[in-house]
Amino acid sequence: MINNNRNTNNSYTDSTAFPLEIYGHLLKRIRERQHISQMELARRTDLSVSFISSVENGQSQTSIGNAALICNALNVSLSSVYDTAVRVAEIVDHNQYKKVE
Repeated sequence: MINNNRNTNNSYTDSTAFPLEIYGHLLKRIRERQHISQMELARRTDLSVSFISSVENGQSQTSIGNAALICNALNVSLSSVYDTAVRVAEIVDHNQYKKVE
């Protein structure tokens, strides 16, 4: 039997960690499309430029509060960015199936 770990309620329940790199990449793309620099985003959120960079590069986890600050500063909902990151992760990982014995 094969289990593809698909979850229909959009919460990331796979045995792996939340897709930080995808989440960070999405935030970076949104920021760049709005022509906002990391320095401006840092100013809007009162977070450091190095922290913003590490989140965008998937090197750093962020609290829900900081994630909300970043999303609010970019005028996007945290839930839409989260859901998109999860969907992309599911597509990227589509061939990583687990055998259930």
